[in-house]
Amino acid sequence: AFANPDTPAVRQMLTTIEAELRDRGARVIGEIRVNALTTAAEPTSRFKVAADSGTLKALFALAGKYGRPLNIHAQWDHPDTVRQVGALAASSPQARLMVSHCGSNATAADMRRLFEQHPNVVCDLSARGWPLQKNRHTVYDDRALARDWQQLIEDHPDRFAVGVDLADDLPTYEASVQAIRNGLLAHLTPATAEKVAYRNAEIWFGLR
Repeated sequence: AFANPDTPAVRQMLTTIEAELRDRGARVIGEIRVNALTTAAEPTSRFKVAADSGTLKALFALAGKYGRPLNIHAQWDHPDTVRQVGALAASSPQARLMVSHCGSNATAADMRRLFEQHPNVVCDLSARGWPLQKNRHTVYDDRALARDWQQLIEDHPDRFAVGVDLADDLPTYEASVQAIRNGLLAHLTPATAEKVAYRNAEIWFGLR
């Protein structure tokens, strides 16, 4: 039902979302989970749908119409999801597609290919840093930034933003913020760090 934009429930949802964008200043559509089979914290969110379904394309068209990003959660270990995300990005080239967690388990090379193919794709680094991420998909910890990601961010400084995501308690949240400062931003050039820290988000979300 969710994939079909012509069902009454989805039509009503699209109408409601458009009203939020048009009349009440909504800043983003999402986070829409299209593939969270192994990367969602909540068991009820561990599912997969077509990233290029009619409903997702309709949401992305609204994003383009009102100059707000569509934010999707799409883990990168399913080739069909990767193809579908590309098709979604191509469906409304004027809209901005924001990939949560930079693809969750995507590599820097994966994101580089996506950026090179689709100039309207950006991503946030939430849940890709220590202590929320403690495995081979960690982009940065509290002291260092992975070299391949550092190069990618410097090559595409307008395509990244910081983020924390779900911290279970205040100490974890504070540790995540310190890792952003000391492990991520401290290893970027000042101009790039400024963009990743807040300037890109100001543009994407239409903030002053």
